[in-house]
Amino acid sequence: MARKTIAYEDMLRSIASGQGWFESSPYRWKEVDPGGKGEKKVLHGLCRACMQGDCATLVHLEDGIVTRVEGNPDAPPNYGTLCAKGNAEIMGLYNPYRVKTPMIRTNPEKGLDVDPMWKEVTWDEALDFTVEHLNAVRQKDPRGLVICEGWGERDTILRKTFGHAFGTPNETGSHGALCTVHYPTGLVHSGYPVAIVDLEHCQYHITMGRSLGPNFGIVPGMRKFSKAIERGMNLVVVDPRSSYEASKGEWVPIRPGTDLAFLLAMVHVMLHEVQIYDEWFLKNRTNAPYLIDGNGEYCRDPETGKPMMWDSVEDAAKPYSAEFKEIALTASPVVSGVACKTGFDLVKEVFEQYTPEWAEEVCTVPPDKIRRIAREFVDHARIGSTIDIDGFTFPFRPVSLNVERNVTNRRGGTYADLTGKIVNLLVGNIEVPGGCLSCSFRGPIMGPTEDGTVTPGYGPSLSNSRRITPPWRSFIPISIRRPTWS
Repeated sequence: MARKTIAYEDMLRSIASGQGWFESSPYRWKEVDPGGKGEKKVLHGLCRACMQGDCATLVHLEDGIVTRVEGNPDAPPNYGTLCAKGNAEIMGLYNPYRVKTPMIRTNPEKGLDVDPMWKEVTWDEALDFTVEHLNAVRQKDPRGLVICEGWGERDTILRKTFGHAFGTPNETGSHGALCTVHYPTGLVHSGYPVAIVDLEHCQYHITMGRSLGPNFGIVPGMRKFSKAIERGMNLVVVDPRSSYEASKGEWVPIRPGTDLAFLLAMVHVMLHEVQIYDEWFLKNRTNAPYLIDGNGEYCRDPETGKPMMWDSVEDAAKPYSAEFKEIALTASPVVSGVACKTGFDLVKEVFEQYTPEWAEEVCTVPPDKIRRIAREFVDHARIGSTIDIDGFTFPFRPVSLNVERNVTNRRGGTYADLTGKIVNLLVGNIEVPGGCLSCSFRGPIMGPTEDGTVTPGYGPSLSNSRRITPPWRSFIPISIRRPTWS
């Protein structure tokens, strides 16, 4: 077959072989002399057994063989400890069943009980095989190539470059659009990848569909979790099984796959029974006070085209950018002959039907327990309180409700995550000490528009964000479809 007929072949082979431009790169990993006969060495490293991958390690070698891996007691964040996966990393190095060469599937038939018949090949054979198939796709239509990388390749600078060189726009990542756990966090926090709890300051935490550390296998997370429990953080674990975390707090058994019903009932209690919210936060950090017309669209000022809110003192609708004496969180005015309601009122109306009694029929959690947990969440939020940290004063909302993949990766899972965001938004705990935070290492992923709303995506729209007021507004869903369960 003709070799090096297109530019991406050179790039592919160069990457795999470590030759050419990559060979001379100052960032290329350099081999370390493992030591001679009878020699003992200790090498410094970082554990990559979990996606956080920042635990400092000491790797002990004897006669060039790794005999032990331990945490570095002098380095953060693990200070000498490693989780079970970190301690077992030596198995990945010497396991006789590890993948040692490229492998090609030889059985075209697929199925759960079908042997794929993997065949070990050389790198040259693997590259020839890959280039042959890529050429066939490219000659037919470059868009036939879809690049969907896994978590481990999320930060590679070559994925997009290769896609552009090949000619396909079909590139995405398992960490973004394909994973439901990121969608609501992006809308509310404008950050990626997920929302977490501030374990250093939180006093009441509800966790659903995830582990805070032990099952997730992140040493820093386990340490923070242990310290939070030691200082008395209240922990509520909503889970079909009694997990390790559940043994350290209150376990709330629930029918698998019905977390949305529990969350809908929680919001019902907060909106219709407790009726205590962080009104300043809702008025100034969300779109809750925006006026919505009968079609579910923003009621816009006819002169400027900007969304409007209601001034309860002047009894008038104004564009969001005007001076307000008092922004109304609840109002049902007629503006220019059009009946409007605030986004907050519309959300409240939708949640009236989701009583704890209704939820019990779906999720099996008793109504009195749902009501108690919702009230405790609001009580512990300490709405209106502040905290001083390093000379700065911040709002203090030491509560958080967080959901993860075991909730989102189900029917109605995205709605459940969005409903969980409403629970947090109502008490104003977004991105403040003690509350619900985004563990962002990528963002912001929402850009402000000229009319005060926000739009998803990266690009030039973010460049002037410092000059646009008011601050970015979080997303509160205006309506939520009634869920169904099979």
